[in-house]
Amino acid sequence: MTLHLVKKCNLCPAAPGPTGPMGPIGLTGAAGPPGSPGATGAPGTPGVAGDTGPPGPQGSPGLPGPPGATGVAGLPGPTGFSGPTGPTGPIGPAGAILARSESTAVLRPGTSDLVTATSECEPSEQVIGGGVRVETSDPMDVDAYRQLQSGPTATGWIGQVEPVRRFSPDSVLTLTVTAYCLGV
Repeated sequence: MTLHLVKKCNLCPAAPGPTGPMGPIGLTGAAGPPGSPGATGAPGTPGVAGDTGPPGPQGSPGLPGPPGATGVAGLPGPTGFSGPTGPTGPIGPAGAILARSESTAVLRPGTSDLVTATSECEPSEQVIGGGVRVETSDPMDVDAYRQLQSGPTATGWIGQVEPVRRFSPDSVLTLTVTAYCLGV
């Protein structure tokens, strides 16, 4: 017969018994480190439009605009009055040649306005020559007319010009006629 020794342990646990009642809840532990961010969620639906806000303050004035286009030229005005005839100069001695001049000035003449001036010798004189001089107050109109006539009459000299285009605003055309008269 063989003998087996069995060791008996007084400290060894016995078979587990039934679970006992739950103990009291312990103290809250320290917060753990934050977790990593989650994925971005889908966009929400748009909200209802809000009320219109109050008007803002008035803005400062804008810069001036560019100049407008030049307007259409107006209708030609009426021909102005001829100036008064100047006083007659003294009669020179027999055989002297005297220059006698008369002028006509027209403010901005139109293309249908004929401008005429005449200069007359005295009854005791005989015309022996003459000429015309045309002046414009605006240099832009120096070529805006044509001479139609410059010549003698029975008692003096006549000159006539005609505008070929509309003169500049406020431009004056002056026609001066001079007769050279011989005292007899």
